[in-house]
Amino acid sequence: MSSSTTKAGAVVCSRCKIEESLLVTRKEAFCSSCFTKFISNKQRKLMSSDKFKVKYGKQVNEIHKVLLCLSFGRSSLVLLDIIINLLKEQRSIHRGRQGFKLVVIDIEFKILNIDSFLSGSYDFERIKLFKDFNSMIIKDGSSLDEKFPQTVQELLSKCSSNSSVEDLLDIIYNELYFNTCKSEDCHTMIFGHSMTKLAVDILALTIKGRGSLVNQRVTDGIHTYQKYQVEVVHPLRDVLDSEIDKYLDLNNLMQFCDNNNDTNTTLAIKKLTKNMTIGEITRRYFDTLDKDYSETVSTVVKIGSKLIDPISEKNDEKDDNNGIQFCKICNCKIFKNPQAWLNRITVEEPFPITNDEERAAYEMYKEAALQISPDNLEEEEEEEEEEGVPQKEPISLCYGCLVTIGGVPKEGLDWPVRNQETQEILNEYILTDNGSDDDGNDDDNDDDGGN
Repeated sequence: MSSSTTKAGAVVCSRCKIEESLLVTRKEAFCSSCFTKFISNKQRKLMSSDKFKVKYGKQVNEIHKVLLCLSFGRSSLVLLDIIINLLKEQRSIHRGRQGFKLVVIDIEFKILNIDSFLSGSYDFERIKLFKDFNSMIIKDGSSLDEKFPQTVQELLSKCSSNSSVEDLLDIIYNELYFNTCKSEDCHTMIFGHSMTKLAVDILALTIKGRGSLVNQRVTDGIHTYQKYQVEVVHPLRDVLDSEIDKYLDLNNLMQFCDNNNDTNTTLAIKKLTKNMTIGEITRRYFDTLDKDYSETVSTVVKIGSKLIDPISEKNDEKDDNNGIQFCKICNCKIFKNPQAWLNRITVEEPFPITNDEERAAYEMYKEAALQISPDNLEEEEEEEEEEGVPQKEPISLCYGCLVTIGGVPKEGLDWPVRNQETQEILNEYILTDNGSDDDGNDDDNDDDGGN
């Protein structure tokens, strides 16, 4: 202990053995420069592939494009600072050359307008959930401009649950990130998620009924989006939230954080539990563990990273689309039929009335619930069908989306649904002179994704 203290009694940095330490993390004392290097090395370890390094010779013009998803939250701002310093270092050492081109996307601050989610190759549909858990597209022939929302805020305004809004926003952001990655021809996408954030996502996805997405969301690897392959990397997956805060303080970056867009703030803690989303409640739980029980956070992430995709009920070949349906809201694979499972566990018949007291209570319940009874709603729907106004079309939804639209009023959720099956079938039969698919944009993207 005497070798790690100065004459004045201050603890010196355990790395350089020269500077006075300013903080202690993972039972190790750090000075400012050594701690910054410690965090930066976490990023470099996970981005150590040759495609991120400066190239010479025949590969000098092969510049890899990397998309950084920025929210101006604490961890994404730290990642941006680390990446910028890395590029500066590369240009300084290699005479103006850099290993990759950085593309930054931010939705909140209008680098990319969130309402662009409503444009593109989509058909707006009204999706409604019925008593038997069947999900249907309701078509009444009204004008698209009058019927459907023009902004994301208008789309989400129908949600009565904060958790439903959070879940739908997560779907929207994920779609915009991957769509931008494809349009910008970026084959790597990096997120600034810390270890604590990944642990929050694992529990939140499980609670929301999206456990099948845990492997996709928290592990690094290749993801396919509309036949375009993207490598997703979380360079700060080994960094705790407490270490993110210390990095921001030491480098004077806290002033640039957008606290309104950061889930880990005192504002979230002051909220009443009933007004908090699933993500906020889970985050508050891990905030209490991050300080004294950081090993618990690490254990959750390690277990979540070992999870694999479920096995489909119809076909064990998960990479083949045969027998596997896709959710029309979140576009994830549906490995098991959620409607059949919900119907199997739902108790439809009430317990029989055995005495006058229970009969009186039941009559009071019927009188109070007369106006909102599901039976009455079904009668109204049958009357509308007889008039020939609405038309119903079955639609495939995953369990998580069934839960989410359950918090939407009875008229249903207006959502842009991708309908590309017909075009993809036609593309397979397009004839070309050389027998290749040069005219098919999707096929070109598929070829590029393998590089």
